[in-house]
Amino acid sequence: MVDLGQVGDVAAVMVNGEDLGTVWKAPFQVEIGKAVRNGANSLEVRVATTWVNRLIGDAQLGAVKTSFTTFPTYRPDAPLRLSGLRGPVTLIAGSAPRRCKLVVGRWRATTKAIFGLFDQAKGRWENDRWTR
Repeated sequence: MVDLGQVGDVAAVMVNGEDLGTVWKAPFQVEIGKAVRNGANSLEVRVATTWVNRLIGDAQLGAVKTSFTTFPTYRPDAPLRLSGLRGPVTLIAGSAPRRCKLVVGRWRATTKAIFGLFDQAKGRWENDRWTR
């Protein structure tokens, strides 16, 4: 199982290219056992967010607007919402988390996380960074 921790707003999970589903509410967990194989595996997490933070940013004084609404729906001082893959991301095998290595690349509104299951690497993805 993979536990994605905090996600804002929805995440699709694939292991070794196999789509294992989409999660949109806590707990953000997906069973991955049927797609995992011996040796190296890859885990891809694609996260989609809303425009809320962009609209709040565009409402800021002096901001270069990149979005359009027919009616201003957010104030410049509105609090930003949780957005993206915040973690911690944990692989769970049985009752204990599995050691893993995480490499992250970002594209626009997509976060792609690739896990190589190696015994020498240990840590977790949390608050936009890999920690040991």
